Amino acid sequence: MNKKLIALFFWIAVLIFPMTSFAVQPFLGNPFPNVGPLDILETIERVFLLLIWPVTIAIIILSFMYAGILFLTGKGDPAKISIAKLAVLWGVIGVAVILLSFSIIRFVRALFPVGL
Repeated sequence: MNKKLIALFFWIAVLIFPMTSFAVQPFLGNPFPNVGPLDILETIERVFLLLIWPVTIAIIILSFMYAGILFLTGKGDPAKISIAKLAVLWGVIGVAVILLSFSIIRFVRALFPVGL
């Protein structure tokens, strides 16, 4: 029972950590005020920044922690170390894809400004 309680507190701390480290405040009121049909790019950007971005940061942190645990539990076994290296590689690829998606949203917003 004690180990389960410690694990529960650990995962709660891990999931709360991104919010505290990036000083993200919880949603206060409506995050999408006065959204009309011409503001679709702004709406997509707000959804990405306010809803998806904090979740992806938490997933990124958890994936790199998992890769670190794989390295620590590998104990020098070449097969386990190669699995851990692949976990880090796929984590880096995932971060690159997430950053590219954010950049694509910014690029489309700059290419097609709202109000035309």
